[in-house]
Amino acid sequence: METPVPTPPFFGRAGHNEIFEEAKNCLSQLDSSDLDSQEACTPCSHSNKPIRFQELPPSIKQSCLALLGCVFGPSYEHMISQGTKNENRLWSNLTVPAVINSLEATFGTKLDRRKLNLELIAQQICNNTAQPFQDIDTSSQEWVNQLCGPNLRWESIGLLWSVLRRIPGSFDPIEKNQFHVLESGTANKPVLAFLRHSINLARHFTLANVIILDLLFQKAIMESMIAGDASLICWSSFADTVSVMTYLGVHAEKLTGPYRPSLSSEHKRRLFGRVYNIDKAIVAFTGRPPLLNPRFCSTPPPLDLSDEDLLAGGAALERAVSELDGRGWNLRGGVYPSSICRAGYLMAQILNEIIDISLASGANATVETIRNLKQRQLNVFAELPRCLVYDPDDPTDLPLPRVEVRPYGKDLSDPPVETNVVSLKIFIRLTHLQNMFLLERLLLQYGCPDEGDVLLVSYEMITLTLMFWMHKDRFRDIRRDMEWLLMAFAVPGGGILCLELLSPTFQGKHPKDSRLSRSSIVQQLSLLVGFLDWVHPSAPNGDLCASCGALQSIATMAATSTTPELATMPTEIVCMIGDNLSANEVKDLTLVSKRFREIFLLKFCKHLKFAGNMKELTNSLNAYFARKTASFRHLVHHHTRFVTFEVTKFNDISEMYTWVQASGVNSIPVGRFLADTPNLRGVIFDTWLRNPKEASKFNTLIRRGPDWQGPKHVYFKKDLDDMDMRKIVRKFKAGALKGISAPSRLFPDHYDELARNGANLTSLRLDKYLCISYEVSVQTGFGIRLVNSIGTDFPQLESLNIYEKQSPNALLRYDYYADTRLWSREIARVASILDKLPRLRRFAFSMRGMGSNDKAINSIRRKLLAMIEEKVPVPFEVLGLEGVCKLVTTYFAAHAKGLEEICIATGHPMFYRATLTDGAWNMSEESSEDPSQKYLFPNVLEN
Repeated sequence: METPVPTPPFFGRAGHNEIFEEAKNCLSQLDSSDLDSQEACTPCSHSNKPIRFQELPPSIKQSCLALLGCVFGPSYEHMISQGTKNENRLWSNLTVPAVINSLEATFGTKLDRRKLNLELIAQQICNNTAQPFQDIDTSSQEWVNQLCGPNLRWESIGLLWSVLRRIPGSFDPIEKNQFHVLESGTANKPVLAFLRHSINLARHFTLANVIILDLLFQKAIMESMIAGDASLICWSSFADTVSVMTYLGVHAEKLTGPYRPSLSSEHKRRLFGRVYNIDKAIVAFTGRPPLLNPRFCSTPPPLDLSDEDLLAGGAALERAVSELDGRGWNLRGGVYPSSICRAGYLMAQILNEIIDISLASGANATVETIRNLKQRQLNVFAELPRCLVYDPDDPTDLPLPRVEVRPYGKDLSDPPVETNVVSLKIFIRLTHLQNMFLLERLLLQYGCPDEGDVLLVSYEMITLTLMFWMHKDRFRDIRRDMEWLLMAFAVPGGGILCLELLSPTFQGKHPKDSRLSRSSIVQQLSLLVGFLDWVHPSAPNGDLCASCGALQSIATMAATSTTPELATMPTEIVCMIGDNLSANEVKDLTLVSKRFREIFLLKFCKHLKFAGNMKELTNSLNAYFARKTASFRHLVHHHTRFVTFEVTKFNDISEMYTWVQASGVNSIPVGRFLADTPNLRGVIFDTWLRNPKEASKFNTLIRRGPDWQGPKHVYFKKDLDDMDMRKIVRKFKAGALKGISAPSRLFPDHYDELARNGANLTSLRLDKYLCISYEVSVQTGFGIRLVNSIGTDFPQLESLNIYEKQSPNALLRYDYYADTRLWSREIARVASILDKLPRLRRFAFSMRGMGSNDKAINSIRRKLLAMIEEKVPVPFEVLGLEGVCKLVTTYFAAHAKGLEEICIATGHPMFYRATLTDGAWNMSEESSEDPSQKYLFPNVLEN
């Protein structure tokens, strides 16, 4: 069998060998033998020396065995049985199913790992990879066979990353070898390390080919999802992709006759189209110059052919080609990976011309040039097949029909169509709108009058982007693109909407679109602020989202008492601005107008605070009743929901005695305030009295007078002596309290007081350290007592929060979660508690310290899967910290059937909230520092 000749690198028309090729063609009729012998000695010729595994460098051998350990490890059987069932076909190479089938044919459905020689397999793969990958246009099967069975290559192994990433524990060998340690990113680090090492191995044994190019492209996309689209690592990785593509000549298709589509040629067209589209998208996102110039590219976009037809080849492919329309679109109504690539390419061509005008120095465009571009963009979008166009009037795009169809706010709560197709249609629409947005902005910059079109485009960009966030549980395939979608499409339009609020261009409803009004702008901006807050700073592009503070405050510079625009804004926007102002700034605004007083005083009065030592606290409360106006007390009486009494110590104990003797005080009017404020939901005691005499005096002074009838919830913020807590709790009338937040250091005597009130309590917050943490609760015996008695002590309990106080020393306990034995006992104790609480609806639990500890996450994941899968199937992928929290939720829910909400704190301030909706748990990552969380469980005992 002859050794295949490697494909030479691409040389363009200005290349050094062009004249040589012309001369060779002229001389070929004379005698070609000498030329043939010279050609056989080109630098691209391939050595036939076999590769021996034991002779390879140690780092290469380590990489080989680690990658094969991922494929042929415990995940192998799952990979064979599931195949590409859950794959996003826009990501996965179309040959992946064939690679998996060849593994099954070669190694069987189940492996006998005792007989498996990974070194021998690695040696064969290394030798296969050293063989050139050929551009075979005559047979689809022969082209695919170069990656399968006895021809398995490191490129083939690399292509499996997208399947393995959905299988828990599949990348354990990567972590064991610590290949992921130096990677930058989040929970995807082992996935990215697998992909990088696969590419490095392939490039060690062969220079470059189209499969390596495909892997480089996928790596660049994955890095953008981890490090962010504007990061240097993403930029460098994409530049590597472009370099390999131009080296191979994929950008410059050469035809010597009529084009005959094949799997090989269409695969290259797809690769070029994807790289070209991303190149222009990155420019639109970052404003950096493009890496590809279309003047030097001759490869057209792929034909609109399905993967199945391309893989079948032969007559099936010819028939599919004959059924395309004159522009290359399929007439079957199918949405294929090639369809999305074609649509994106056509609009990327327009975007490239927009980029030339926007970024090129000395651009000589005119208004007419831009208007022509705008019309071409409209024509491109109008000529797309209907199956690619997002249309709210189309029943397939509107899952639940409505009497009044809303083009932007469609209900996606239960889509009967594949949500992946819906999301792709929305994405194509957003790409079109982005071009229109840039063109409208250019027209304004070139002096055209503002006719409101840029506002309309901005509004639709925001509303469509927000659909992905509001229905993120339905668009799981693009969950990792959320931050990019937000920054690329929503934030630019958000700035335009803010300008409209500050400098209105229309009154009432917009003359060009009746759906657009000031109130609808306020609504969309409010949702956009929520989307920005949802993005964690450590997420990809999270730093860019965090930098949009100006948008979140809705032009805070306008929020001054002398700005007339603020007075004309809707109440919702004024409130949003108020959320971003200091207390003193809010007070200043209340002096500006009656309207501002009505808005901000209500917000100001929602949670009052009286602070100081006992003398200062008493004076403040007395002043409230003596000097505050009747109208202000009326506001407090009806609108205050929480009050905090922060009691600090005297500088010296003698100062306290002097005050008591001089004033003749016999009580602190806490009870009077509570009685005068009937709508209170909770009272917070934040006391720090280390001197026992001072603490005793405080308890004496607040206990005088009638017992307290309310509020229903009492919170203790700091460590508190059990005697102090007992005196405060017993000041409430019997049966008045419905919820107690115990001190951060809970002792058995504290618990006795809680249990004394337990018959009526529906909400409870306990300190995890003493109740649950195994090493502490075993020593005291309290944890066992709690498990055995909590059901009888608190029979009405509906909300339970077992929390862990955040402290600088929390880092010291990170390794605790890596100890599976201790951790599993802790979880088992929680499950035992939940078993005893049949009425429980809400539960919060702290797992602080686990959030940044990969070792802990993987340890818990493996243990939980083993604990759960024996009883309950796991119908979701377990990836990173969120996956672990899903497993914990599933485990807890199995022990408390009535649970509707579970919150798991993983690291301050972030936590995961799981809510039960229509029988399924939906999870979101949230921040306790988000203002909207202030009065939600678990920050308060009840919502």
